[in-house]
Amino acid sequence: MTTEMEQTNIVPADDERKDEEFQDAYPEGGKLGEKKNRTWPDVARVIGNEAIFDRMTTYWEFVGGTSGFIAGFAFVVTTDNLDFSQEGTVIDIETRETLFGLFAGVTFLIALAASLFSIILYSALNLTGVDNAVWFAQEFWWMINKPGMLMIISILTMLASSFFSVGGLYPPAVNYVCWAVGGILYIFIGYVFVSVDKKVKNHLNEMLVAMELKRNK
Repeated sequence: MTTEMEQTNIVPADDERKDEEFQDAYPEGGKLGEKKNRTWPDVARVIGNEAIFDRMTTYWEFVGGTSGFIAGFAFVVTTDNLDFSQEGTVIDIETRETLFGLFAGVTFLIALAASLFSIILYSALNLTGVDNAVWFAQEFWWMINKPGMLMIISILTMLASSFFSVGGLYPPAVNYVCWAVGGILYIFIGYVFVSVDKKVKNHLNEMLVAMELKRNK
């Protein structure tokens, strides 16, 4: 008859399973967090294959869907005929139309690239399988955030195109108000992003240090 002590040792604890997974995925060793801008591989080592698989796929699903929406919106805008009637104090109508078309077209292309990039990475990870998700995060760490970066760039170019269109369709007072409100909002969003990103990375670094100390015991 199996004793109570033997029963508790039949299935290893979650931390023990994770430690074994770390060693399997990283046989070469190395300290957690020792390389800058490689957050995904370090997180993968902490949370394991299943969790990092879910996080990467969820991230790419969100980016791919949002980027697809932005690309569709930009396509509709670029194929629509806008009659710019407001002459600006700095930019004339012809230049405004050219800049609007340029930024709207670039928005479509960048957003489409972000969506396609997400699909490629999502498909590659699913082909690799859940059991190799940690390896995938380590091998392709520099690609994981690229779809999100492209999506953010497409949002900024879409913002620029909207300012040029508003300036051509409505009186200068409306254009100035939009520039002011947009500037304030994006400064605030930038501050929130930097603040949250800094705190999350500090917290993650503390987790990684704790895991490294535990590994070396």
